[in-house]
Amino acid sequence: MILVVEDHADTRAALLRLLSMEGYEGVPAGCGQEALALLRYVQPRLVILDCALSDGGLDILRAIRSDRRLDRTRVIMFCANDGGSQRHEARAIGVDAYVLKGTLDWLQLAAEIHRLAGPPRRTRCVPGSRRTGSAPASI
Repeated sequence: MILVVEDHADTRAALLRLLSMEGYEGVPAGCGQEALALLRYVQPRLVILDCALSDGGLDILRAIRSDRRLDRTRVIMFCANDGGSQRHEARAIGVDAYVLKGTLDWLQLAAEIHRLAGPPRRTRCVPGSRRTGSAPASI
């Protein structure tokens, strides 16, 4: 399970759809506090965390890293801008990857998801095809 923490509904929906197409189960959270509430009960393989959450993406990252139960949880910060100091601070806190939203470069994000979460637990179906498998779909 991959937790998607994104306060923009359209971006959150796009991420969930793309995760599904890759064979992953995505669970949405519309803000950091909702994500922290979910994390009390579940331990996702990966968290995709928006940097610019209204309740502070870096603050949510700090909360995740301070919870010993979540030591093995990987986190990708998904950010609209390069934010050199923000990237540096996220790395200092312990983020596993920092991906720019930019043009929603799915290939780079998908590569980080596969690297950090491992292969999906279920096979995915490529739209318009009868084949299933673990090879990345081109979008």
